[in-house]
Amino acid sequence: MFRKNIEFIIIKLKYFLVVISLLVSCKSRVKELFQFDPVNFIERNTFLSELGDDITYVPLDSNIVLGRNYFPIVFDGKQLYYYNYEGIFVFNKDGEFVKRIGKKGRGPGELIYGMNFSVDENTGTTYILDSKNTVKIYSVDGDYKGNISLNSFIGSIDCINVYNTYIFSLYNIQLNDGNDYEWVVYDTLGKVIQKKQRMLPQFTSNYLAGGGTYIYNKNLYYWNQFLDTVFTVFPDFTYKPSFVFVSGEYRLPKVNIDDPINRLHQYMIIEQIIETKHFIMIRYSHFEGKNGFVLVDKSTQESLLSYWEYEQYGSIVNDIDGGPDFLPRGYFVENGREYLVGFIDPYNIKNWVEKDDFLLKGVKSLDKKQLLIKLADSLEETDNPILVIVRLKN
Repeated sequence: MFRKNIEFIIIKLKYFLVVISLLVSCKSRVKELFQFDPVNFIERNTFLSELGDDITYVPLDSNIVLGRNYFPIVFDGKQLYYYNYEGIFVFNKDGEFVKRIGKKGRGPGELIYGMNFSVDENTGTTYILDSKNTVKIYSVDGDYKGNISLNSFIGSIDCINVYNTYIFSLYNIQLNDGNDYEWVVYDTLGKVIQKKQRMLPQFTSNYLAGGGTYIYNKNLYYWNQFLDTVFTVFPDFTYKPSFVFVSGEYRLPKVNIDDPINRLHQYMIIEQIIETKHFIMIRYSHFEGKNGFVLVDKSTQESLLSYWEYEQYGSIVNDIDGGPDFLPRGYFVENGREYLVGFIDPYNIKNWVEKDDFLLKGVKSLDKKQLLIKLADSLEETDNPILVIVRLKN
């Protein structure tokens, strides 16, 4: 009996040590999470040559009239999907117009609102989130194939992303509409595959800023303006925290606010997150009357802050060819190399190269500078935006 008691105590002790080890391990992993905190941002210009080693400009066919693009750029190195609420305009890698997907209207295959979209990289099928949680589907050729309703649960879907052939649907959580989930995964027939219970109790806010998603290294990431964590979602739809937003007055309040438009500058709205092998890039708007771009070094967690302006220039100083400052709007990988993409208006390029200090500015590549001058001379101010592709260093 004594021996059995000793064995039982030893087993319990081993179990206790295992539990302690797991708790310490979990605590250690939590500490390792990057903490996004405006107090720790270092205001310093980032130079393009610190990130990349080449830049390419692709004028988009100006026979097609494009409006302003407010969405992340979908570009896979072969085709650009340019969305402007009126439909999706597709261009090849040389800037030539290929097709149009969808258009405004109330007929079959037409878009009432067209809030955002996603492209299945395996099939080329395009999915556009329209009104009332309806997703309209278009073939690789741009033909309308039908729609599916994502209304298995109460709530308003904020955005969608095709992930592993399924539709990842991120919900608005600030409407106090009885929605129980942060996200729901549907198949392409509208059947529920997986869902995640919301972390916050029901609340109402009259700031309708939602969240977003991005894909890096075959994993999906999502954020919401009212959550304190950016999560990683794996292909089997398990998930874990990726990094956190530190609490502070810069976060949107979980209540209705009087005069929200005029008070918007008090809060930081996360517009987009891009992740690469070495960096996390977070673009935000409005905070303290400025639009910011935060470049986070993943190895050191150093956070550099620069600023950008709507309709003007970007935030990363272009010292490769001396062109206008660059603002990343998208990311893709091709042949093992990483690329960032963005847009520059022809007016801004022409205006930039006409400045006196442009000719005097030192650059990494004089040949690239000459090509930029030649490009500026060939453009009309009213031409379509120029696609900018930056190859990142390994």
